[in-house]
Amino acid sequence: MLIVVLIIVKSLVFYAYTAELARASLLLGTLSWLAFLLLLFWVVFRGKFFLLYCVISCILFVDFLYFQYFGFLPSVKELVHVGQVGAVKDSIIYVLHPESFIFIVDLIPVGFYLRKKAPPAEEWTVRKPGYTDILITIVMLISLIVPFSSEALQSYFVFNRYGVLAYHMFDLVKAVPGVDKGIAVDERVSYNGYVNKMAEAGKYFSIAEGRNIIVIQLESFQEFLVNFSYNGQEITPNLNRLISADSLYFDEVYQQVGAGNTSDCEFVILNSMHSLGEVSVYQTRE
Repeated sequence: MLIVVLIIVKSLVFYAYTAELARASLLLGTLSWLAFLLLLFWVVFRGKFFLLYCVISCILFVDFLYFQYFGFLPSVKELVHVGQVGAVKDSIIYVLHPESFIFIVDLIPVGFYLRKKAPPAEEWTVRKPGYTDILITIVMLISLIVPFSSEALQSYFVFNRYGVLAYHMFDLVKAVPGVDKGIAVDERVSYNGYVNKMAEAGKYFSIAEGRNIIVIQLESFQEFLVNFSYNGQEITPNLNRLISADSLYFDEVYQQVGAGNTSDCEFVILNSMHSLGEVSVYQTRE
């Protein structure tokens, strides 16, 4: 009972910082998936619920840090980038606020408390899960997955509607090869029509034909610094001269936040193709 209450409290704190709207479905979704996970741990791990509590607490901690920096939740597909954590340790420290530790600070005290309250090993009477328990677990899993399959949802919308536990379950399912089949044929036809319309000759079509083109792409640069002066001194004098000469300057290109935030920028600039958001484009073609 203590573990259930603590997970609910931590989830509510997490939603207070991350969820766009306070929805009843958030709490209901969290409770439903929590009930399923408790039943699953009863069947598979013989009721080692503290292990589940540690896993959920650590997930909330990582999700919270990730959300503070990117504004959305991590995907299981991004585990391939774990080796790059050391290179971005300064960014991790930047988002590591005192409230971040709410999700993990109690793990050791709760562990000691539960161990102290637990009966001696010789008095344990843990009932083995039967076929009924397994059947209920399977039926419950199917009933929870049905809402996902009945409508086309993006992972982030799943989080805002059904909660963080549902988000990660949905994300795990999508990570299975062949499950996420993309858009339907009729949607593809509509999209192709839009692309063909946009492909019509525009204002700058073929304006650089026969010329050498230099594209300057700056990492983490704020556009307001261009043509800005401080105490009479230009902040970006060289860029100012470049854009005032024989150049085209587009100042309404906005950041497209996604898993391939930096690498996918090439597709936006060179091909006018927006990134996928949930996965780096380069990873889809490896």
